[in-house]
Amino acid sequence: MHDIGPFLDRLASQAHPDGGWGYAPDQPAHLEPTCLGLLALSLSPDAHRDVFDKARAALEFCAVGDGTYRLQRGREEAVWPTALVLFVQSVFGAKVEETSRTAGALLRLRGRVPEKDRGDEIHDIDLKLTGWPWADGNFSWVEPTAWACLALRRAGHGEHERVREGLRLLLDRTFDEGGINYGNRHILGKPLEPVPGPTAITLLALQGHADEPRVAASLRYLQREDSLGDDLEHLCWARLALTAYRDQPGILETLTRLDQRIVAAHQARPQTPYLRPNPLREALTALALAAEHNNPFVMKDVAAASPPPLEAPRRKRRSLGERFRSALQGVAARAVGALRQVPPQTQVHVAPVADYNADLADVVRRQYEAFRDKVPLKGKRVVLKPNLVEYHRYKVINTRPHVVAAAIELCKREGAA
Repeated sequence: MHDIGPFLDRLASQAHPDGGWGYAPDQPAHLEPTCLGLLALSLSPDAHRDVFDKARAALEFCAVGDGTYRLQRGREEAVWPTALVLFVQSVFGAKVEETSRTAGALLRLRGRVPEKDRGDEIHDIDLKLTGWPWADGNFSWVEPTAWACLALRRAGHGEHERVREGLRLLLDRTFDEGGINYGNRHILGKPLEPVPGPTAITLLALQGHADEPRVAASLRYLQREDSLGDDLEHLCWARLALTAYRDQPGILETLTRLDQRIVAAHQARPQTPYLRPNPLREALTALALAAEHNNPFVMKDVAAASPPPLEAPRRKRRSLGERFRSALQGVAARAVGALRQVPPQTQVHVAPVADYNADLADVVRRQYEAFRDKVPLKGKRVVLKPNLVEYHRYKVINTRPHVVAAAIELCKREGAA
């Protein structure tokens, strides 16, 4: 077994003074790294008891009156961490009233079903299957659905119809060849590629279903070295997921190789100038290297557990004056909505180029002519948001710098700051 003490020591040193962890050592607590940090420290809870207790208090500070957990300084509608909190509560053996309240809130969350089914035109997934969204009112996505199913199963609700439908959604979106993307399999006739992280979390949610062909294919996908590359997060999630299927062919041999690759990837991070210390990856590394003997994500006989009663949401009773004002506001909003003309659909302009060495500034300039009247830039302050997620040598994932430069040139030419 690997000595995870140094990883836990670093993780504890990266905790925020107010408790919990952010995505960087100097950030206040976020729910995801705090949940994973707590799971990691629980492997040796007495070593950093004060840090552990403060992190649990920081987690509870994010509890909302309806039973969900949301980051108070973030987007109010971002509700997906509720599933992670329920999972942590279940692992730590929280009181039934506490887990029932969180589970009840999670079961009330539903992904939005598109009003118009254009599945045949756009993609090949079943849009009628309802899972869980990242945020209130959003489409059902893979990772929040996988986390919700995993947490609800861990809490004893594996037989609930919402969980069964969520697992069907995950299987429906898994590629026949194995692996899963973030939400779709094909878009506009173009096949997407699987991603290791969501695949691993999906496999954890689908424990007990190794006989499903797409589950078996996903296990083979995670066992291929070229699937994971040298990304530490992907390697750790793969280790955690494959440990839950250790009785399947070829898994044991893969686990030994994964340990070596995880250690190498972790050691390489400080040598990369632009990579900062990351509490989430520190926690994942400790969890992955301890998975052989202590893996909190492995479920044992949870499907047969009878689900505890779900606690109804507590709603604060509003005063008569508050209800009267709310009613007046509703009447006013409906009246304005009836008078207001429905805005037209947003326009999109697509222009092909042969490669990134083309005159992209000229292409963007000609595109902008279609929007000049509606989106004037002169005198405005513009924020550019390129897509920056992860690096892969052979895939186009991040926005190309040439495209960003072309957008900057357009804004400056039009007189924007």
